[in-house]
Amino acid sequence: MQPSNKQAQLWKTTWLPIIVGTGIIAATLALWQSLRVQAETQIHRQVDFATVSISREIRSQTDNRIQALVRMSRRWAAQGGMSEPDWTIDAESLLHDYPGYQAIGWIDTNFYIRWIVPTEGNEAAQDLNLAADPNRKAALEFARTNRIVGVSAATDLVQGGQGVLVYSPIFLAADQSFDGFILGVFRVQHLFETILHEQVAPDYAIAIRENGTEIYRRMPADPAPANLQTRWSQHTEIDLYGTIWQIEVWPTAALLAQEKSPLPGVILIGGLLLSGLAAWVVWLTQKSQQRQSQLVTETTERKATEAHLRQFSSHLKHLHRINTTHYETFDQLFADCLETGCQILGLETGIISQINDQTYMIRSVQSNLTSLAADQVFTLADTYCAAVVKEHQTITYKHVGNMDAMKGHPVYRMLHLETYLGTPIWVNGEIYGTLNFSSTQIRHQGFSLHEQEIIELMAQSIGRFLAADLAQQQQQTIEAALRESEARFRTVANSAPVLLWMTGTDHLYTFFNQTWLTFTGRQLDQELNNGWTEGIHPDDHDYCLKTHTTAFEEHRTFELEYRLRRADGQYRWVLSRGVPRFRANGSFAGYIGTCIDISDRHEVEKLKDEFISVVNHELRTPLTSILGSLDLLASGVLNTKPEKGQRMLQIAAKNADRLVRLINDMLDIERIESGKMTLNRQVCDGGELMTTAADEIRTLATQAGIQLAVTPLPVKIWADSDRIIQVFTNLLSNAIKFSPQGATVELTATLQDSHPTSSDTSLPVSAQQVQFQVRDHGRGIPLDKLKTIFGRFQQVDASDSRKRGGTGLGLAVCRSIVQHHGGGIWVESIPDQGSTFFVSLPVLPPPTSLPASNTSPPLILVCDDDSSVRTVIETMLEQQDYRVITVSSGQAAVAQATAQKPDVILLNLLMPGMSGGETLAALKARSQTRDIPVIILSGLSPEEGDTLHSEISNWIIKPPDEAVLFQALQQALVSSRKDIQVLIVEDDLDLVQVLTAIFERHGITPHHASTGQAGIYLSQKVLPDLLVLDLALPESNGYAVVDWLRQHNQLCRVPLVIYTAKDLDDSERQRLHLGQTLFLTKGRVAPDEFEKQVMQLINRVTHPVK
Repeated sequence: MQPSNKQAQLWKTTWLPIIVGTGIIAATLALWQSLRVQAETQIHRQVDFATVSISREIRSQTDNRIQALVRMSRRWAAQGGMSEPDWTIDAESLLHDYPGYQAIGWIDTNFYIRWIVPTEGNEAAQDLNLAADPNRKAALEFARTNRIVGVSAATDLVQGGQGVLVYSPIFLAADQSFDGFILGVFRVQHLFETILHEQVAPDYAIAIRENGTEIYRRMPADPAPANLQTRWSQHTEIDLYGTIWQIEVWPTAALLAQEKSPLPGVILIGGLLLSGLAAWVVWLTQKSQQRQSQLVTETTERKATEAHLRQFSSHLKHLHRINTTHYETFDQLFADCLETGCQILGLETGIISQINDQTYMIRSVQSNLTSLAADQVFTLADTYCAAVVKEHQTITYKHVGNMDAMKGHPVYRMLHLETYLGTPIWVNGEIYGTLNFSSTQIRHQGFSLHEQEIIELMAQSIGRFLAADLAQQQQQTIEAALRESEARFRTVANSAPVLLWMTGTDHLYTFFNQTWLTFTGRQLDQELNNGWTEGIHPDDHDYCLKTHTTAFEEHRTFELEYRLRRADGQYRWVLSRGVPRFRANGSFAGYIGTCIDISDRHEVEKLKDEFISVVNHELRTPLTSILGSLDLLASGVLNTKPEKGQRMLQIAAKNADRLVRLINDMLDIERIESGKMTLNRQVCDGGELMTTAADEIRTLATQAGIQLAVTPLPVKIWADSDRIIQVFTNLLSNAIKFSPQGATVELTATLQDSHPTSSDTSLPVSAQQVQFQVRDHGRGIPLDKLKTIFGRFQQVDASDSRKRGGTGLGLAVCRSIVQHHGGGIWVESIPDQGSTFFVSLPVLPPPTSLPASNTSPPLILVCDDDSSVRTVIETMLEQQDYRVITVSSGQAAVAQATAQKPDVILLNLLMPGMSGGETLAALKARSQTRDIPVIILSGLSPEEGDTLHSEISNWIIKPPDEAVLFQALQQALVSSRKDIQVLIVEDDLDLVQVLTAIFERHGITPHHASTGQAGIYLSQKVLPDLLVLDLALPESNGYAVVDWLRQHNQLCRVPLVIYTAKDLDDSERQRLHLGQTLFLTKGRVAPDEFEKQVMQLINRVTHPVK
């Protein structure tokens, strides 16, 4: 046993310490190695967490900016396009809301960058053709074809530096047509510096690569050993719409120093040092546990942060939904925003307000407080939002009751709102209102930064919606104004009497008015561009186009004449004038021009030249004969030859007479056709005119050995008798000149049925016309001369004027006279057998039968001591169908007035015995004669008898003017008549009933005639106090009625109301004016206004001012 005990002791004394020491060392080394591995693992976890957080931050921030571009493209698509100002506002808003952009632009359908903001620093990109780079072109076409967002690889920007391009295609909502891209340009360095600012993972170095090429690196301020990146770096990738970014993250030396634990070294040293091993183990164990607890805490916090990020991401999704949802009304948008905001913040009240100056109005509200409702109005100072407006930023209150300054606030007193968050809504750079949320509950933890950011983003979205709507309204207003302007232009252009055209800058024609299309007989699409040139005359085509092209190149006004084909195939001369158009900025916009048909002017110029030539010949020929004859006589060579001298005088006299007739005929034609000759029309007997003309020409016929055969036809026509006789004598003279000796010239007339085609005749006509014929048996007229024989200086043979002394104007004068009488003239002829000239004139119809009238002519009592005056006045009155009683003294006048009760008394003042003044006093003193109108007929002036004016109706100075006398009588008769008579000449029976009711309501007796002829004859029977006349009447129109009344002595100044649907010009009103004349337009003057104005006129004429 002892050996073994020794060995055991030796083992205990030798090997146990070694074993124990070795075990302690082994345990120490194992523990040291374990702690070292654990520390490194912890650092790797932190780096991994930092890598995930960084990659999420990059992905989230970048995606937010890309989605902002997508929203912008969708707004474009929804609105069907955007104007540059609206698009610029939207783009600048994104630049403001999302820092990191180098620029935002719009790429058109041809891959050119057309718009870009900001302009400064991006000048090189303006109008850049992205399709010039095959890779970019392929990327753009891929994004357009697949309708997806495209993100380019990092590339060199034309602005300098490296950048990334983001393309968001635009497809219009209306027809899904492609309309370009919204372009986002990110400078790589600036983008990542914006996202990875100092607060994001400050203790880590970051490197970002694309396809193995480093595009960004962030290093700490103090240089770190290179092996840190190799040993501690963590990698991850971000797939951004097909573009892969490799993210590498590693800790800085400072972070490693902070995280490095001294425990392994202590254990190692402690294990080697036996003394204090237990204390060190305990201490290190406690330290290790404390560190472990810290790691648990950090892990918990990290999980909470991740949960917070998930919540924030959820909030962003809500915000994204709001931004991408199409709302029918703002109420829907506001309700969605308020509901979402209340859910995010956990508050029960949400309000969107509109602020105007110091007025606060609730636009939309979501709350369980019944005292809050939409459209409520408050004073801004009485709301929590006053601070938001004042500070121009978000304001939060978590416990208003703890704020001494807020306890007396009106909102707190009324609603006890403890919690509040409000942020301004900006629209076009101005505060529109606020988005605010509140609660009566205290919010102890306050509002987080993320919550504030979400609400601010929501307010920005609302502001953009409002700005877009305002821009759309402004755009619609502008477009409506443009449409109205264009419609107004087209209305004016199409109603213009001239041909209008318009071109663009490319020389192509873009517009022709309706007058042009009617003229050419072509459709608009046939004329547009250069289609109109097909109507140019071939001889004018090259010259016309050359003139247009030269003017277009020089941008100058031009005029030219050319021939243009009319709808009937005839080429007409037109005068074209073009004027260049310029835009507000001075740039050339094309041409606008007119074309006027000047063919008639060309024809007039041609006729003028021919006229001058003929007149020159016709004047010079007789002048030559006159001068030659007189020169021979003046020279004395014929003194010894009296017969030849007498012959020269006859030649001179004959040619002088020819000149006089030529000049008279020319003057007649000019006066008639210019309207300067007045036709004194009256009722004439056609048979008497035929007889008178034959008597005047009979001497000429006898001298020529011609027999005249006249067969008069008694027929009534409305004509100027002298002018009709002139026509007959001219035709008879021609027939005599061209008939052989012993022949017979016949003047006959027949009645023919007619079909009037014009309602504008100024005389009453019937369904018949009288046709006068002048027939001769001479040589006749060739067929080729029948159409021209009535022209000026037209003769069958040029020798006629020499042989027969004709001027060539006689038939032209006849045609003008007949046409101005509403008739026609023509000729029928057979060569070598004779000719027949026809003159057709309207016939006056016989008086229509009218109901028998019990109205007798007015009775006039004439009192004058001068028998000659009595006789003259009696004759004048009886000619106008007045009944007359004459007396020579005042006593007889009083007696006859009492017995006969005349309608009017004409009284002389200076009479022997009872003077006119005493007679007047006696008449006014008697009840039987007091109301009889008295007209003073005296040689004294009215001023000498001013004391009598109140007792008399009128004062006429001897000798009386016939028109003045009858006008005074008519006024006196109207004023004395108890029953006022009105004649209505109107063919619309419904309107007649309305007018009849108006006059009967005022005790006025109306009479009605439905035709112009009935109106003429009924006016003679009734002698109305007022005539209401339409113009468009059957048988004879209103103009004919007025022309007839003007010839009637008693009715020539009858008060007249022209009541017609036609708008009358000044010349027509002057033509229709008789006495006091009132012009009223149907459809514009209501019945009550008609009644008012017509009754005022009746009062004026029935109660004249004395």
